[in-house]
Amino acid sequence: MRTFVTTLTAAILVATSAAATPDPNQGLKEMVKEKLADAHATALLPVVQCESGFRQYDERGRLLRNPTINDVVGIMQVREKYHPDPAVLYAYNERYGTDHAPEDFNLRDPQENVDYGIVLYKVKGLKPWTECLS
Repeated sequence: MRTFVTTLTAAILVATSAAATPDPNQGLKEMVKEKLADAHATALLPVVQCESGFRQYDERGRLLRNPTINDVVGIMQVREKYHPDPAVLYAYNERYGTDHAPEDFNLRDPQENVDYGIVLYKVKGLKPWTECLS
């Protein structure tokens, strides 16, 4: 009986702990959908579903990374090695009359990851995410 009570208590503690752990991706899907709609970039919705499942963080709460290319990160799965790209930002700034700089985008922040993904899309279309287009 004592073993049963100990096992039951442990199971309850594990279940309670798992339930109490906040989901680091909570609300991100809604945020992404809203940002893409506002930017007239809803063509990115299936890309985001394919690339990250609308997640910025993995199951342990760490920054989501591509399993084969480690510097591809976050919701939009953008490559940190090349982005934010000053040439992309220049083209976007020229086209939309903005004044963005690379330091305006931290790809490790979910909001800024999506914001830069929108910039990239507005300049290059869906080309950066060709693996999800097949």
